[in-house]
Amino acid sequence: MSSYERYGRRYYLANRTKILTHCHAYREKHLNERRKKSRAYYWKHREERLRHCRKHHYAKKYGISILDLERMLQSQQGICPICNDKIGENYALDHDHQTGRIRAILCSNCNTGLGFFKESIALLGRALIYLPHPTTVQVSTAVSVEAK
Repeated sequence: MSSYERYGRRYYLANRTKILTHCHAYREKHLNERRKKSRAYYWKHREERLRHCRKHHYAKKYGISILDLERMLQSQQGICPICNDKIGENYALDHDHQTGRIRAILCSNCNTGLGFFKESIALLGRALIYLPHPTTVQVSTAVSVEAK
């Protein structure tokens, strides 16, 4: 520690109350200005922070490194393996809920669809049978209005 740092430390310890009182008063006086700058910074860097946080969330939750996640995206060429659309910023890691094993990176729509079908091959099979030949029910569209 340099002599300047030792002096600063001694000064702080000797004048701690005075310094903290001054700092508190300054923060109170400039509160709105600080909030405005903070909000501006947040909105300017929002998308970047969300991407960063998402990658770290996946790394922590699924035990995959950020580098591995980026490699997966590159190996899929940024394409969803189900719908063949380009995967945008809003993607999801598809994983087996029983084993936790990661299968692929999907677009959010396909991942949500699999979730609605409870990852059941039987349910998906029934949907495949249903789609070309839906059972139709006649619904009357006529509305009767009584005069008073």
